[in-house]
Amino acid sequence: GDYAGALKVLKEGYCDPVLKYSRMFLNNDEDARDTCQVTFIQSFRSLPEFRQSSTFWTWLHAIARHKCFDLAKKHRRFNARISFTDDPPERVDDAPERPVDHDVQAVLEHCLGKLADHVRETMLMHYCLGFSYREVAYINEEMQGTLQARVARALPALRRCVEGHGVQL
Repeated sequence: GDYAGALKVLKEGYCDPVLKYSRMFLNNDEDARDTCQVTFIQSFRSLPEFRQSSTFWTWLHAIARHKCFDLAKKHRRFNARISFTDDPPERVDDAPERPVDHDVQAVLEHCLGKLADHVRETMLMHYCLGFSYREVAYINEEMQGTLQARVARALPALRRCVEGHGVQL
C-alpha cells in the first residue's frame, strides 16, 4: 500500500504528544525531534505486532519512552541527581520576589532535571501527559504502588528545589 501516506497519517495524529514528551524528557529540541522521528519509524515497522492489549497511544508512548532512554544513555546527560535529604539551594539575594511565568518554567525544568530519570519520567507521564498511574505502570512494566510512592517521595524534594530558586508554591 501507500506506506508514505500511512506514516503521514500516523505522524499527523500523534506527532505533537510524542514530541512534547520527548522534549520534556530530553530537554533538547534537536534530540526530541530526532527521537520523535525514530519513534514513528519504529512504530510504523512494528504495527503488525501491535496486539491491542492497550490503547494505541499507550503503545506508541512506550516506544517513545524507550527511544528517549536509549538516547539519554547514549549521551549520558542525566548524571545530576537530587537527594531527598539535601537542603534546598541558597536563594540569590537579587532574585525577584515572584518570577514571571517563563522563569517559573525554567526553574521547574531545572529542578525536574535533577531528579533521577525514572522519577522524572513518572512525574512527566502522570502530571504533564495525563496518564493515570495504572497506564504509567503498564508502560513502565512496574507496580502502580511503586510509582505512586516514587512520586510521593519526589514531590517534597522538587518543592524544596523550586522554592530554593525563589518560586513560592
